[in-house]
Amino acid sequence: MTTRACCGSRVAYFETPERTQQTPSSLETLWIIFRKLITDAELGTMFCVLDGLDECDESTLRVLLPRVVSLLTSDALSSAKGTFKLAIVSRDLPGLRGCTTRVRLDPDNDEQVVGDIGLFVCARVAELSRIEGFNDDFRASVQAALLKRAEGTFLW
Repeated sequence: MTTRACCGSRVAYFETPERTQQTPSSLETLWIIFRKLITDAELGTMFCVLDGLDECDESTLRVLLPRVVSLLTSDALSSAKGTFKLAIVSRDLPGLRGCTTRVRLDPDNDEQVVGDIGLFVCARVAELSRIEGFNDDFRASVQAALLKRAEGTFLW
């Protein structure tokens, strides 16, 4: 059994070898460990970067987003606010609006990025047009759909 004094009591993170194996795939267990770590004053100032929250699959996002919002809005962290700093790097998520300060990174480049995405999509769709049955109408339809769904990113 691996234990660590945390928040004034001893907490078992990994009770058995099987649980140790399952921990990385258990969102619930990872969240419990995360909450204990960020509220442990003995650890000092902690910086956390949550990158790609928008890239989670929908089922994970349904579980994780309310927890993140709760974390940002709860009084439980009021004592840890000076020692816990969180940066979320993500495309806009409706569930986070109002509980975070939004910083747009280099908004002056938006037009250039959209132009680059357009060039990339056109080039890749042109490669697909070599496939039999991939006529101009279908090419235009695929290209329009990809550009619409790109939302200013190269994420597919």
